[in-house]
Amino acid sequence: MPRGKRIARVLALSERRGPPAEARALYEDLTPPAPPRPMRPAPVLREPGLGRPTKRERRVLDRLRGSAS
Repeated sequence: MPRGKRIARVLALSERRGPPAEARALYEDLTPPAPPRPMRPAPVLREPGLGRPTKRERRVLDRLRGSAS
């Protein structure tokens, strides 16, 4: 169940505590669907054995990722 504000319309009240299937029949969920999450770019993979990126390579990678450091 997602966190955050939810909107529900109560359709009926129960006389006792019951199973979840019964509880779902007592309300209608009016919460609008969540907006789609932005896609994350695939991580840049380095060939094994190449070690850390140089300062120049790191700056190019930062520009591609859109992050400033």
